[in-house]
Amino acid sequence: MKRIFTSFLALFLASSAAFAQKQSVNSSDGFELKAQNVKIPVVTQAAGERYFGYADADVADIAYVGTGRPMVIAEAIKISAMGGNQLKKIRFNSGQEVDGTIFVLSASTNQLKYVEKLAVKKGWNDVALSTPFTMANNEEYYIGYQVNAAADPRPLAFDNKVDQTAPGANVIIFSNGLFDMATPLVGRDALLDLDAAGLNFGNAMIFLEIDDKVSALDNVAYVTKLSLISSGDLAPNTEAKIKATVRNVGFKPLTSLTFTTKRSAKSPEVEQKIGGLNIAKASTAEVELKINTVARGIALASAKLVKANGKPSWFSNQPLLPYRVVTPNGEAKRTTMLIERFTTEKCPNCPRVDQPLAEMTQQLQGFGIDVSFIAHHSGYHTDFLTVNESIELLPYAFNKQNRTYAPAFMFNRFPSLDPTKDNGAELASLETMEERANAALASPEPVQFSRYAKVEKDGKVALEVEGVTGYVDLDNLYLTAVITEDGITAKSQAGAPAGYIHDGAARVFMTPALGKMITPNADGSFKITTDAVEIDSEWKTEKMKIVFFVHKNMASPLINQRQVYSSKTMAFNNSGSAEQLLGAQAPRIYAHDGYLVVDADVSELAIYDLAGRLVGKSADRKLAKGVYVVKVTNTYGTFTQKVIVD
Repeated sequence: MKRIFTSFLALFLASSAAFAQKQSVNSSDGFELKAQNVKIPVVTQAAGERYFGYADADVADIAYVGTGRPMVIAEAIKISAMGGNQLKKIRFNSGQEVDGTIFVLSASTNQLKYVEKLAVKKGWNDVALSTPFTMANNEEYYIGYQVNAAADPRPLAFDNKVDQTAPGANVIIFSNGLFDMATPLVGRDALLDLDAAGLNFGNAMIFLEIDDKVSALDNVAYVTKLSLISSGDLAPNTEAKIKATVRNVGFKPLTSLTFTTKRSAKSPEVEQKIGGLNIAKASTAEVELKINTVARGIALASAKLVKANGKPSWFSNQPLLPYRVVTPNGEAKRTTMLIERFTTEKCPNCPRVDQPLAEMTQQLQGFGIDVSFIAHHSGYHTDFLTVNESIELLPYAFNKQNRTYAPAFMFNRFPSLDPTKDNGAELASLETMEERANAALASPEPVQFSRYAKVEKDGKVALEVEGVTGYVDLDNLYLTAVITEDGITAKSQAGAPAGYIHDGAARVFMTPALGKMITPNADGSFKITTDAVEIDSEWKTEKMKIVFFVHKNMASPLINQRQVYSSKTMAFNNSGSAEQLLGAQAPRIYAHDGYLVVDADVSELAIYDLAGRLVGKSADRKLAKGVYVVKVTNTYGTFTQKVIVD
């Protein structure tokens, strides 16, 4: 049974930045790499031998790879960071008996570090270096063999196990002649990283005997694949299980592994350690990891193996896993977050939460969440920035009688999941802030704003808001609008040095403290205008914002009837418009490492090439380099955008 892998060499050379193209190896040749399965005798390691390699040394059915024409060609494997170790022998398998070389090439400088000519035998070759090669610190090397292939050659041996290939560790080099130390490599040869080129023949049948003075080869492993264990559609902001397939190529069994995982390309890393393992040398096993899904759209999860048996792993690939989140019941996924902070200048602990609040806000924004912020200067004391409406909120924000806090927060006015805690505003520990934020993000967002505009008349300012509703109680719908100001210098903030700055301070409410009731139309759409308010001449309008949000009745005795449906912030000196809002709702579509990412709700996806041919309807496979037209359909409409994959 013959299996063929093909790709035009011109594409290989165009993608190689490290090596220049040579005229004798170019697109006019038009040849292809091909692989054919062949039975070979198995060579096992003798007692006391320590040969390092990525391939399955015991495999009997291998793939011999070549171009089918006479050519000087080489294969090599990449190893890393083993300063002080000595390379003593190279064991490899060749499909032909020809002249050749063994070599060591610096992966960073493209300089040959060692070359030795030899007569290559067909089948297994065991070659001792005339002079052991000592590796440098913090250096990566390509180590392998080169052959002057004869007619119709398939000289390069791979183990044919495509499901356990070491990512980025197998290369083929096309040459104009056999290597020698006197001739520079750059400008004469072309190197092809098989992984980057999308070719997979398994791992090169190359094994290295290394005097491992620094014990770098005891604990070496890599991730071959990531896959979802969770079945069906994934919900936003929920735990999902991931299966990582790990191959042990070190000399010791793996008893523990440490990973850093990311739920999206731009999210922070989370460390996960797995113990109680027993993964034997040259074997593969599966381990379970967990991520919290994103709030919306198509994202790329990843897992990076950073430690094996508690030791740093010098082989650290980071495979990607595309996934999509879907909101139940057809409701729009959460895209906004309202953070209400309770603070006061008489609170010495309040300044301490500035940093975790800033970090949480940045993280939410990194996930595509539109964050609105209001600082209520109330709590257990008042100060020069306190407004009456912030005080009116206290009995509803803090549900335990006669108890208020500062610093404290509400996230979309969402109740705590722990009945033993206060069900309104939470004390500002990072743990409770994250718990409340995650709970709030998990709720749907059934209200969307279609238009908003500031209206000025007779020296006063009002706000007009229009929108549409989904699954909401139309008899329990309210709008609150607040004008806030940033950059206000404190008068005497406890726990902070002079010059402390207040941001997001509520200056004036444009509605009653508990909101102005909305009366929707029969189709669920609504239009409402706030009260007109005066602006103090001492306020700095360039630092002011209008924060508005649609919510349930804050005065309801039922805690789960107080949540915020949707929120928005506009600069005080700008007016919103339908066009501005549609731009904000348009999906952000881009490519990351060849995969498509859509930062928006996605109900349908179509990917076309520039000729109009349909390439795919999902983001679960890597795209070839090029320009694509991507069409995304969601609750806001259909959006089309060009995307460049490079």
